[in-house]
Amino acid sequence: MDANHKKQIMTKLSQVPTAPLAPPADYNPIPDMFIPSKYHDIIPKDPIYVNDRYVVPGSREWFTYMYNFDESFYPEEDKTAHYDRKGKYIPRRPIYRSQVIGNYVPTHIVEKAQTESLEKLKATALRKESAYYGTTPKHYYSRFNTIKSLTEASDNFHTRIPKYLAKRKENHEYGFSNATLDKHLTKFLKNNRLQTQGAMRFPTHIVAAVSDDTAEFENCPNKWDNAHNDYHYLPFLNHKMKRLRPTPAITNDSLAPGPSNSKTI
Repeated sequence: MDANHKKQIMTKLSQVPTAPLAPPADYNPIPDMFIPSKYHDIIPKDPIYVNDRYVVPGSREWFTYMYNFDESFYPEEDKTAHYDRKGKYIPRRPIYRSQVIGNYVPTHIVEKAQTESLEKLKATALRKESAYYGTTPKHYYSRFNTIKSLTEASDNFHTRIPKYLAKRKENHEYGFSNATLDKHLTKFLKNNRLQTQGAMRFPTHIVAAVSDDTAEFENCPNKWDNAHNDYHYLPFLNHKMKRLRPTPAITNDSLAPGPSNSKTI
């Protein structure tokens, strides 16, 4: 190992945050993370110290302490796993813990904190996913379902139409009628919400109505002005200019992809 490599390792080790020596003034015994249900009724109200060293709730040392403390409630004969004749695991039964309830956080408070923590994680994930699709959490499901529906309609169209055209050509060669074939095609277009304009088919999905703030959030100036183009070939589309996600200032770590002409360094 050369001196430069050793110096880098020592620098990284010196940057590792150390645990505080004492609990903060607003000490919270319930960590803001997932906690196994078997620990819900044995979380101490007071700070935990191991070898005169403060243990931060939610740290590795904290979970080690909780595991050892939980194990202390099981009889010695239950330390090993037991199975019935069919090989099914027999759950262990801890000793009743009522004698220590007064020193520990009530179970319903822990479960409430766990529910709130889970809701915050879901909200954060929804915000990130909404940003990826270029919309707000309120309109995420509407946009997602529209994208999914349009994608499925496009895939079904490109799977069905080649077979339809081949069958029409075969009917023409043999002089057969296309009435039944066209009837099935009309039903297919209706089921996939596709509209016929001459020899072309277009989606008829409804554009979601959003507030001005959401429209501003979804607006993208780099998008082709499809509604005000002089050569517009879709006269039945009367919605406003398409709303897309804005171009991110930095594309290498942005949650939302930029336009096709953006570059990532």
